[in-house]
Amino acid sequence: MPDALKDELQNIVRLTGNVTDAFTAALFLADTQHDDMLTLRAYQTLSESIIPDVEIPIGRGLIGWVAKNERPTHATNFDRDTKTLQFYSQDEEIKSFAAEPIFDGDRVIGVLSIDSKRQYVFTDKVLKILRDFSVAIAGVITQGKRRIELDSEAVAFETLADLVDKITTCENFTELTNTLMLNLSTLIPHDNIYIAVRSHEEDKFNLVNATPHETNGFTEVDLPLTHYRLGWVIQQGRAFYLPDIGDAPVAPGEEAEWGSFIGAPMMSHNTVTGAIGLVLRKANSFRQVDTKSLSILAAACSSAFANLQLKNKMRKAALKDPLTNTVSHHHLLESHARLKGEGAVIMVNIAGFTKINLKLGMGGGEAVLVDTANRLNEVVGDGGIVSRFYGDRFIILLRDISKNDAMEKIHAVEETISGKPFTYKGYEIHVTTAIGATRFPLDGKNIEDLMLKAQAAAEKARVSKTSRISLYGEPEMGQTARLRVIE
Repeated sequence: MPDALKDELQNIVRLTGNVTDAFTAALFLADTQHDDMLTLRAYQTLSESIIPDVEIPIGRGLIGWVAKNERPTHATNFDRDTKTLQFYSQDEEIKSFAAEPIFDGDRVIGVLSIDSKRQYVFTDKVLKILRDFSVAIAGVITQGKRRIELDSEAVAFETLADLVDKITTCENFTELTNTLMLNLSTLIPHDNIYIAVRSHEEDKFNLVNATPHETNGFTEVDLPLTHYRLGWVIQQGRAFYLPDIGDAPVAPGEEAEWGSFIGAPMMSHNTVTGAIGLVLRKANSFRQVDTKSLSILAAACSSAFANLQLKNKMRKAALKDPLTNTVSHHHLLESHARLKGEGAVIMVNIAGFTKINLKLGMGGGEAVLVDTANRLNEVVGDGGIVSRFYGDRFIILLRDISKNDAMEKIHAVEETISGKPFTYKGYEIHVTTAIGATRFPLDGKNIEDLMLKAQAAAEKARVSKTSRISLYGEPEMGQTARLRVIE
């Protein structure tokens, strides 16, 4: 409880004691940690035997009776040992006692009591004053709680801004998920977190299970939208706060019993793309600001997930040639910059490709390129990589292969392209090739240099009248051959 609120309550209790001429005026409030206990929070007394911060179980003694039954009590001729009131350490010979419950709405949050060493002193007028002071205390507590909530909201939104900044800089899904798991407790205290995201490939939702500090991916579990609290959030497309969750499970495979649940959907263009759920073991434990904070965070997560999905899609697209689905030559250059072992880099040019486009249109040319890629992949198999260079040219990387075996592959490549016609809309298309090859490490280890040398060899084969295959470095081909610039 903030000091300012304590001071306000102490002033009201002091005023209560003075106005009613009480021997002791005492304020007991429900314990926030133990909802079955009342704690002495403020008092004004002439006694030296008051027990500070004493706790009284609800239902025990006169103070506990008032709280349990939500009714005031008034003893005009109190003839018991004062210690039975449970906040005196010795008998003070109290003769009169009165206590009034303090309400927050329809819920008792405390008890205000007065006592006296004289009999019959608490008249109806005094009891009315006691009731008015209990109402005043309720108002102060409510306003104080609201001030605390406003302060909490200010702190929460500052923390929220920091967390949003962190998740928007995440480079992958695992980093984003782990960032939430590691940092969300500073914004909203919780015992467990659940994150579900839409799987665009199958149009279903997956529960993401990531372990904090894990950096190499996460597992996904199907989340049925019925029977589970997190599924309800997705179905309804709005935030939920369940103060007492009961026996309903939050997510599949859940065995723990939870008390409170809050969940918020991740939305994109009025479509639910996922949800975040938090649980606490104790019921009625989340604050009002928590649902608001989680809703804002879920919106930020939706944008972050969407951006990552777009980046992931673009990254995948960059790995493949969109027409032939072969490895893009940019990715080939990046992933195999320095080659190890023994192998070959082969450039395959389709001769007369411009004529095919002119005669059959772009559709015919694209059909030939796609079929060429399929044929090359069949020949190369798992022993290498086929990549579309640009236009009508393909690059083949053969790894861990001898010169003789590489030559067999090269002849097989030439045969699979030139030996069988392509077909398109009833047309048979006969294609020839110009193939250039380099070997590593003999001709170098840098793949970009080897590709340029293979291109030079292919150009030599293209203009040759005797061979459609050329190895870089053959005697008739000078080492100073000029290389064409790759556009």
